[in-house]
Amino acid sequence: MSSPAGGVAYDGTPVHPAWLPNDSTSYWLTPTPIGDASLDPASDGLYSYALAFSLAGFNPGTASFTGRFAVDNVVDSIVLNGSTLAASGGTFNAWTAFAASSGFVNGLNTLTFNTRNYAQNGGNPAGLRVEFDSSSVEAVPEPATWAMMLIGFGVMGGAMRRRRQRVTVSYA
Repeated sequence: MSSPAGGVAYDGTPVHPAWLPNDSTSYWLTPTPIGDASLDPASDGLYSYALAFSLAGFNPGTASFTGRFAVDNVVDSIVLNGSTLAASGGTFNAWTAFAASSGFVNGLNTLTFNTRNYAQNGGNPAGLRVEFDSSSVEAVPEPATWAMMLIGFGVMGGAMRRRRQRVTVSYA
């Protein structure tokens, strides 16, 4: 996942003691190199974090995922390829669930978290942490597989036709 320009991915200890602690699964992303920097004293700060992934060679109609996020201060929206998955929510000390089972496209997909850091004069860090719990997608069959399936259907159809002809023959 990429953070805003100049943003830093942190590992090890959390960047702010009130935030969920980092672990081996995920860590906080912040818009500045100093994780607990006080930001946005006069107006809300708007930050977008984007993840790009490819479904080339897969059937996007079968794709899905579930995940969770934590944020300081709030996620305004989660957007997959221009379609909003979830709107407004989250906190920095508990997980918030999100999921997608549609909206995927063949090739490059983009998942964007649009966050808001409320204006405060002092002690106002901003950050996002995301974990994916599960995901699935089916591969697109290769042309040779399609050819074998079509031949198989043809053989089955021919066998059924011969069988039907035998059944209709009567001896008088």
